[in-house]
Amino acid sequence: MAAVKTGDLDIVNGYLTIRSGKGAKDRVVPISSRVCGLIKTYLLMVRPAMSRGKETGYLVLNRWGTKMTPTAVWAVVKKAAKEAKIRKNVTTHTFRHTCATHMLKNGAPIRHIQEMLGHASLESTQIYTRVTINDLKEIHARYHPGESV
Repeated sequence: MAAVKTGDLDIVNGYLTIRSGKGAKDRVVPISSRVCGLIKTYLLMVRPAMSRGKETGYLVLNRWGTKMTPTAVWAVVKKAAKEAKIRKNVTTHTFRHTCATHMLKNGAPIRHIQEMLGHASLESTQIYTRVTINDLKEIHARYHPGESV
């Protein structure tokens, strides 16, 4: 998030270009219309006041109107998790992992998830796929030969 520039966004078409992401490669990822709307509101109503007349080109600014550092983004995530009373260790990477896991659970093809995450190999993406005991019970109930008797 700290490296995203306003020029990397295409709110009209709903995508973000991630520059020098995984493997130092650029990639394009979709953004939902809801998130595009929130970003548009931020760009029109919040960011101008935060920039204090200085234009850095970065999307996320700190209170001084300059680029927010990765450490500052991490601190915001930690604070939000604490305020939400989430006891697990939440990091910026948690969002990436959770998104990939939910997309897979909702039926997204793992190959598409691989592209969105910017992984060169499918093996890297498979690490993100968390199988829960509920998943195992569902598969067991659906496919185990003894369940259909």
